[in-house]
Amino acid sequence: MSIEEDDDEETAAEDITSLASDATASSILGAFRPGKALDGNLDNFFHSQENVANSWFQLEFPFEVKISHLVLHNRKSCCGERFKKVSMDVGNTPAVPGQLPTNPRCAFFEGPSSNGMEHTFECDPENNQGKYLSLALTTDTVALQIGELYVFGTVGKKKRESVLQ
Repeated sequence: MSIEEDDDEETAAEDITSLASDATASSILGAFRPGKALDGNLDNFFHSQENVANSWFQLEFPFEVKISHLVLHNRKSCCGERFKKVSMDVGNTPAVPGQLPTNPRCAFFEGPSSNGMEHTFECDPENNQGKYLSLALTTDTVALQIGELYVFGTVGKKKRESVLQ
């Protein structure tokens, strides 16, 4: 893969999840690592440790992206109501353990959700661009869990990821 300059006009929003170079979290419960929210398998999920203040999940992109919307599938097997009071933020400042992310808000979900529920969150791509996308609990009474996350948008700053064959 290489990053190359792209002087073309903006393209329509597309699934850019696979362009993320890293997925991290403020805490992880057992084997429920962040990558499980990105593997296309709705039968597994990411899960943070329980009752930890300022829990977050973060995607890092190798260059700025413009986020138009997110599609999130809640955990199917249990505890869907835990997904509530979640802030989705986009910008160029990485999240720091023990603190809520400080990037501009893209969307907020008051919740609660339910088992296996699919949610779509709209963002303004002109105001929601950067290298980092984070989802953070704004309450410390539950765990953050994500069944599957899809990120839609376009590349920013005239960068485009291409696969050389």
